[in-house]
Amino acid sequence: CRHRSAFLRILTVPGLDPVQDFGDACAGDGRSGWHGTLAAQAIERRRSVSMIRPEARAFLSRWQEAILSGIVLLGSLQAAAVTTGLVRGLSYAAALVCAALFIEGVRRGRRPYRGTGAGRVEVDERQITYFSSLGGGVISINDLVRVKVRPGDRSSIGPDFFWEFTDLNGQRLTISGDVGNGAALFDALTALPGADLEAAVRVSVPDADGEQIVWEATAKRPD
Repeated sequence: CRHRSAFLRILTVPGLDPVQDFGDACAGDGRSGWHGTLAAQAIERRRSVSMIRPEARAFLSRWQEAILSGIVLLGSLQAAAVTTGLVRGLSYAAALVCAALFIEGVRRGRRPYRGTGAGRVEVDERQITYFSSLGGGVISINDLVRVKVRPGDRSSIGPDFFWEFTDLNGQRLTISGDVGNGAALFDALTALPGADLEAAVRVSVPDADGEQIVWEATAKRPD
């Protein structure tokens, strides 16, 4: 591509990807002529993306399941109200499914998870692995006897709460609530019968009262 000036224009705009945008421009040059049009389109496209604030993107990502299922739920109910016969039955069935998805989406959206803290957690074959430069550790979900949550410092950079896992040998593993991929912990703990995952929501609020039990085995456990 011979249009160096266009490349320089793209470089001067923060947030643009020069390789992608200049490649798009060069690819289009043979089709419609250059005249600065494609460079302007690439710049405008990237600017429109960058106009979405990080907080808004995080909000949409967190609540997208509830938002999408809620929209489809309303559409299904509207379709059921104006149709008859088989279509009405299918609309009600879709509404029931969407209602269940909406409830689950709200439950997930309320979970206090930021994913901006140090380290990362992985859950594979019922084993929790915590990677951190400050420690880390491994614990099996099958060996758990107690899962607790306790409040954090609630600062803008600190975690809202901490997980504390204890296994049948007395080993304890503490994980910050804002750890990377922390949502995997919520998903893994749903396999524990009677797990109170709402406890993590309760301890993350400013006026939380101490630690709370998420789950505890009924068999004998270490103190």
